Amino acid sequence: GGESGLEAGKLARANPQGYVQKPQREGGGNNLYEEELASELKRMSATELSAYVLMERIKPVMNESILVRNGLYVKGMSVFELGMFGAYLAKNGAVLRNSFSGHLLRTKLSAVDDGGVAAGVAVVDSPVLI
Repeated sequence: GGESGLEAGKLARANPQGYVQKPQREGGGNNLYEEELASELKRMSATELSAYVLMERIKPVMNESILVRNGLYVKGMSVFELGMFGAYLAKNGAVLRNSFSGHLLRTKLSAVDDGGVAAGVAVVDSPVLI
């Protein structure tokens, strides 16, 4: 909110291809992109907007890949998303644990905006360090 929120909204309305608006909830999905984003930014009240986070859209490098899911494959330009997880545990203000806990690499076709592995549009992948 505030002054910076108003400025971000102006930037996103002027260039909706450069932003994504995500609901502040677990599970993914229901993100707003491009023209839908521009339309909803004009329509939504300040209260409705407060349920979302407006983010600059990342345009990752694309690679040709073969994605295999349930014994079927599809070949196409794809993007990779790496998620890093941590564990944080505190008691009475004392940090008992704050550490890296793992990763998830998912790959999806570059034409797919929204959704992940559980939604059936991405596959779990494995990084190879060279």
